Amino acid sequence: MSNDIVDNVQTDVDGFLREGADWNEEVAFELASAEGIATLTPKHWEVIRAIRDGYSTGQPDWFPRLATIGEQVGERENCIAALFGDALIAWRIAGLPKPAVDLDAHMPGSRLS
Repeated sequence: MSNDIVDNVQTDVDGFLREGADWNEEVAFELASAEGIATLTPKHWEVIRAIRDGYSTGQPDWFPRLATIGEQVGERENCIAALFGDALIAWRIAGLPKPAVDLDAHMPGSRLS
């Protein structure tokens, strides 16, 4: 079952966009709101852009490397948890597809593992 987030933008049952091309900043705000994040600060946007840039490199195992995002944006290692709650939420807000990795190995107790 999918959910309508913004006009004609649909997500899968886990909240990931069905079509990556549907992503834009308005969609990101709506996805964040659905996750209980009321405001996307400049630091949120730095992380979102770093995630999108890293994903665009075409490395299929890029999701586990999210721990390095803090270093890339000049923050501590766990900045994703501090800003978004967990990496899956940041990934979802960045408009990327559900990661095709063993999430339990990288995020024990994740909602999707």
